[in-house]
Amino acid sequence: MKKVGKMGWKLGALLLAAVLCLGGCGAPANETDSGTEEITLKFFGWKMGAEEGNIMDIIADFEAAHEGVTVEYEAIPTSNGYDDVITSRLAAKDTADVFMGNATQTELYLEAGYIEDLSDQPWVERVNDTLIENLNQDGKMYSMPLENSGIGLFSNTNMLQELNIAIPETWGEFLDACETIKQAGKTPIVMGDKSGWSALRIYFQDIGNMAVEDPNLGYDVAEGKKKPSEALISPIEKYATLVEKGYTNGEAALGMQWNDQALTEFVGGNYGFFFGGTWLVNQMQEVNPNFQYQLSPLPVNEEGKPYAYLMTGTSLFVNKDSKYKDLAKEFLNFWAQPEYLNAYTKSQSAFTSMVGGESYEHENLKIFADAFKEGRVCTFPRGLEFADNLNQPAYKGMQMILMGQGTVEDTGKDMDEQLQKSITLKK
Repeated sequence: MKKVGKMGWKLGALLLAAVLCLGGCGAPANETDSGTEEITLKFFGWKMGAEEGNIMDIIADFEAAHEGVTVEYEAIPTSNGYDDVITSRLAAKDTADVFMGNATQTELYLEAGYIEDLSDQPWVERVNDTLIENLNQDGKMYSMPLENSGIGLFSNTNMLQELNIAIPETWGEFLDACETIKQAGKTPIVMGDKSGWSALRIYFQDIGNMAVEDPNLGYDVAEGKKKPSEALISPIEKYATLVEKGYTNGEAALGMQWNDQALTEFVGGNYGFFFGGTWLVNQMQEVNPNFQYQLSPLPVNEEGKPYAYLMTGTSLFVNKDSKYKDLAKEFLNFWAQPEYLNAYTKSQSAFTSMVGGESYEHENLKIFADAFKEGRVCTFPRGLEFADNLNQPAYKGMQMILMGQGTVEDTGKDMDEQLQKSITLKK
C-alpha cells in the first residue's frame, strides 16, 4: 500500500479474492509512547486522481486534530467494480469504518443491516430540503451527501459554431444537430460504453424527466402497476435512433471507458457531443486546457426546456459493524464543516448539498447551472431502489442493439423479466 504521510492510500483494481482476505473492520488499537490509543480508521471510496479533490487535506487535518488516529484511504474506481467489491466486503463483515456509496443503494444497505443511523448528527439539519426528501428512509438519515453532481450534454462549442449549430434544447434539435455534424463528415457523439455508462445516461435522463410529470412512476413500476417495457422504454427507443442514424462512434464505444478514452477523444475536438458529469471539468482542463465546451441539460424532452439531471454524486456511510463508530461519525462531522465541504464541492465541479453551502461556478457550466438555479431539475424516481439491477438488462439491450443483435422490444421484455425477479426476491 502506498503511504502518503500518515494516510494509507491503495489505488487500482483489487482482485475480489484478495479483498476478502483483508483484515476486519478497523485495525486493532495500540498505544503511543504518550499513552494515547492508536487507531486506524479505514475509509473506502472511489475518488482518485483528478476526482480526489481535497480528500487528502481533510484526512490530514482530521489526523492532526485527533492524536493517535490514522485514516487509511483505499480507492477503487467505479469502472473496476467498486459496487461489487463493497457489497462483498459488507456481506463478509470485512470492510471500512466509513465508505462512499450511492444514495440510491441506501435501502439495500439498510435491509442487509450494513449501515448506521445518522439522524442525530449535527450536519443533518443543514442538508438541502430536496435531498432530505430523496435520502430519507422511514424518516431517518443513513448517509451524508457530499455534493449534488450534474450529468448532461457536453458540447464542442468550436465545432458547433463552425457549423452554425445552437446548443440543442429538445430531442428534435439534438437530432438535427447530429445530422448536420454527420453531413460535415464528422461523428456527432463519442460514447464510452465498456461499462455501459454513456448509454445509460439517456436512460436515467429520460426516466428522470418522466418522473417530473409522474412522481409515482417509480413506485408504480416497482409494484407491478406499470411494465418497464411500456413505461420505461422511451430511452431505449431514443438510443436505438442514435445508433440507427449513425450518430455515435458505434462498436468502438464498447472498448472505451467513458471517463478515460471517450473523454480524451472528445476534448481532442473531433466529436460534437459527449455525455458526462460536472466532476469531469477539471479532468477535461488537464487533458486539453484550450478545449472550448459547454455543459447543458441532456435534451431528451420533445418540447419546452430540458431538465438538469442531478444526483447525489457521493454519500458517506458509517459501517454498522465498525469498532469505531463514534470516531467514524466524528470524521463525517469534521468533513461537514463549511471550510472543508465547500472546498470539496468545488473540487468536484459540483453543486452544494447543504443550505448556505457554496457551489462550483464555471463559465463552461453556465447553461446547466442556470437550469439548477431555476429549479428545472430532475433525478431518478424513488421506488425502484430495490431494482437497481434493472439497469443491467437496459444496458445489455442497448449493447445488443448497437451490435445489430437485438431490438427495442427484446430489451423491454428482458427488463420486464428482471423486474419480476427483483419483486420476487424482495418478497
